[in-house]
Amino acid sequence: MSYGEYFHSEFLSTVLNGTLVAVVVVESNAAFGDRSPLPETESTAGDGVQDDEQQSIIQLDGGGLYSLSQIQAQLSEMNPAQTVSHVADQVDTPPIVLRTEKENLPYIPCGSSGYTQPLDPRYSHTIGMALVRSIDISTQTLLLLTPISKETINGLYPDCQVVLVRGRFDTPGWSYTEELCLRQHEKMRRGRRRRRRMKKDVEDVGESEEDEEEEEDSIPWVSQSKTGTNPAGGQVWRSSHFNPRK
Repeated sequence: MSYGEYFHSEFLSTVLNGTLVAVVVVESNAAFGDRSPLPETESTAGDGVQDDEQQSIIQLDGGGLYSLSQIQAQLSEMNPAQTVSHVADQVDTPPIVLRTEKENLPYIPCGSSGYTQPLDPRYSHTIGMALVRSIDISTQTLLLLTPISKETINGLYPDCQVVLVRGRFDTPGWSYTEELCLRQHEKMRRGRRRRRRMKKDVEDVGESEEDEEEEEDSIPWVSQSKTGTNPAGGQVWRSSHFNPRK
């Protein structure tokens, strides 16, 4: 599921690939709340009903329509423990899960407002962060890089639900290029050593060109862009998304 602005499900794989997500364990379907749109009824669409009253009409699993004041009056007669269990029973329904047309990726759609309703923290908790390294469509697998320990993952009960939540986390661009920058630094250091020794020959030049080709081939997630506006040679390294359809 994705917090923040709405985007079409067609671009889900592009947006998700290479981004940071929160790994959230959902303990109960009550964490998803009521995500169904409100029905158009006489009580909600009448001319004499104000906008705030329309938004306070809630339909529970029993089928009836209740105003927010009626529900609050019922909950006020219960103790806190009964209140939590009562609300959980009323909204403990499985969430609506859709899938993208091409990649078959499961996702929870946003509401009628265009935004995704946040998970209820009373029935869910975050166990860590993860980086979506790649998406393998053929095996329906997401490759995640995460510091979450193996013990934590194995300790999850079998029937629990795990949701990857995309929010407004900073894009970890440094993680895409740090290995390449390290190799470039080592290459420059070796070049300075060669110049100090004043031993340049054709063999060294050939080895240097082979090293450059190996570096580019071994890091497919980074592409090189050459522009004339960069005073330092015009070489800019940019991160690139995998295209799983290729």
